Amino acid sequence: MGLFKKYVNQTRKPEGFLGKMMIDGMKCYTPEQLETALKSAGFAQVTSLHHPKKPWITVIAKK
Repeated sequence: MGLFKKYVNQTRKPEGFLGKMMIDGMKCYTPEQLETALKSAGFAQVTSLHHPKKPWITVIAKK
């Protein structure tokens, strides 16, 4: 879990429209970043789906 927290704390708030919509302290990640973090935390199966036109990501992970 320590590696996951270290990884999460290295991200920053994006510029522009998405950054204005975010709550202070909220972070945005790419599907690849989420998959990498979950695999590093011990999840064996990780699947992510990203909406092609919206900033929506669904991630399903199984330990």
